[in-house]
Amino acid sequence: MIVTLKALAAMLLPPCAGFKAATWDVADAMLAEDRLAPEVRRRLLPLLDEFHEMDLCRQQERFVAMFERTPSLSLNLFDHLPGQERQDLSDTPQGERTDHLPRFLTNLAKHPEAEVQQALAEAAPVFALLAVRLEAMDSSYAGVFGALLHLGETGRHA
Repeated sequence: MIVTLKALAAMLLPPCAGFKAATWDVADAMLAEDRLAPEVRRRLLPLLDEFHEMDLCRQQERFVAMFERTPSLSLNLFDHLPGQERQDLSDTPQGERTDHLPRFLTNLAKHPEAEVQQALAEAAPVFALLAVRLEAMDSSYAGVFGALLHLGETGRHA
């Protein structure tokens, strides 16, 4: 699950030339790791296509407008939780604390699969909320949150 978590985290970072150049290598690595069901992987393809094909400046502008200037789409998990749930989620495996989603995912990739799956399941309400909001905007980023929900439910496909 390590490769998939790190790839999903990278998709939620501001776009950069390195990721743009490695888009299909990242997709191939996720496919080889085989943690996502085929239908979940298919939902990531539009975003991967955009990373590969879209002008980098346009990607960056879109990312900033979506995730940094729209509070309802913040990638800071705590922004979407009431007080007690913030405390529960902040207690990630081995006491690591982070609420920025890409860092949260990268940190989770260092832990045993059972802990990862539990942490993803606990964050699932936020992932579902963001997925719905992004789907309503017809954003290809919704596929990333669908993949996170899938990993939290199953850990890997059957």
